[in-house]
Amino acid sequence: MWGDRRAPVLAGMLAVGLFLAACQSGGGDAAVGGDGQDIGPDEAAFSHAGPYDVGVRTLQLDDDHKTEVFYPAAAGATNGKSEVVYDMTYALGDSLAGMVPETLKMPYEVPAFRDVRAAAKGKFPVVVYSHGYGGWRTINATMLANIASWGFIVASTDKPDQRFEAVFLNVARPDWDPDVDAVLMSATLDRIIDEGKDGGILAGAVDAGHVAAMGHNSGGGDSYSMVRNDDRVDVGISWNYTFSEDVGNKPFMIIAADGDPVTPRVDADFAKLTGPSRLVQLANSGHMVPTDICDGLLSPDGLLSRLDKSNFRLPPVIDDVIRNGCEPGDLAVPKGQAVYLHFTIAELRDAFGIGKEGAGLGQEVVADLPALVVYTQTHIADDG
Repeated sequence: MWGDRRAPVLAGMLAVGLFLAACQSGGGDAAVGGDGQDIGPDEAAFSHAGPYDVGVRTLQLDDDHKTEVFYPAAAGATNGKSEVVYDMTYALGDSLAGMVPETLKMPYEVPAFRDVRAAAKGKFPVVVYSHGYGGWRTINATMLANIASWGFIVASTDKPDQRFEAVFLNVARPDWDPDVDAVLMSATLDRIIDEGKDGGILAGAVDAGHVAAMGHNSGGGDSYSMVRNDDRVDVGISWNYTFSEDVGNKPFMIIAADGDPVTPRVDADFAKLTGPSRLVQLANSGHMVPTDICDGLLSPDGLLSRLDKSNFRLPPVIDDVIRNGCEPGDLAVPKGQAVYLHFTIAELRDAFGIGKEGAGLGQEVVADLPALVVYTQTHIADDG
């Protein structure tokens, strides 16, 4: 039961300083991949926003699920418009969000523009994204927008039975099954393909022949499952999650932080992959780095401080990881996100044949990164 604690707890949840200053992209209907066609293997050239301005739309996938879609915007479509604004109420659902006073909402901007026209020159590969347990569809919005800025359509669907709201109220589904969530990812892909047809919001922009599955936390487990079970998927990427099963001969990349309590078996799980595989391990970092919620988390007036004052404790499943990667002494979040972004874009482009083969994926690229990284490749065609 909530009792009288609901209002102060919800107020405290809004104290997260949510936004990292993200690089602006340049806009325009450039060729797929935009700049970067001449990038070499040892250049960390994808560690910032790409050449496209980014549009964003919210789709009602079905009665229970909403999808946030980030996509390359048409040239000039963002002129005079403001970046999209989110706040913590996106994590709460309509009923709980209504309890939050306007004065306690903390809006944050993401480098994307609401409901602008999609770029129509060329077609863009699709990235289906799955958020983690206790997350929501826009918790990684800055990263997803920056991926889209390199010429990709990125779709992130809420999982209501795993959202922050459900975990907070102790009604989250206890028996998480990545195969169930992979079905939702496939349904999201179906919708994006439909929106790419005549009359859709992405008409002429969708390359349904090049698809990636990606996720953070347990969403990374969903990406493993979608790679295994949906023949349309070409490549998988997991942020801060590993799964003890092989995905076959499809390329798969794991990006993890060395201080992450969610990935203690990362080396052993990586060794089970038999297809072209890459493992990126970021030093002095943690689980929450790819999200938008680190800033302000531990400040005197931040989320955890307000929860302490309300005599409320987060569920252990959240409390165990929410500080991880956000604490003083951890790698600065912008540097960590630059590493995640670079390797994600490099892997996608390589899998889809955009630019030079292996661009940004050479073993010596670690010397060009803004943070210390241990990088391993296996079963790559030219790895000897």
